[in-house]
Amino acid sequence: MGLGKNFSATLSSGVGICGVSASIATAAVIEAPAIYSTVISSIIVIFSAIEIIVMPFVAATFFPTHFDAAGVWMD
Repeated sequence: MGLGKNFSATLSSGVGICGVSASIATAAVIEAPAIYSTVISSIIVIFSAIEIIVMPFVAATFFPTHFDAAGVWMD
């Protein structure tokens, strides 16, 4: 996609590890520009907000009678 190494490392840590705090910590450690952590934090928060709204409906579709399984799947 043409992303730089600093941006890619910050994005992958934020998405793969634990979110905003991981992306901020990674950006600080690799001395990435401050805008990287800001943009990536915004991306993570926007997608998390969308998931909070959408995932219960998806879980109800796939697990209509197994609420415990839906909760584990969404976590």
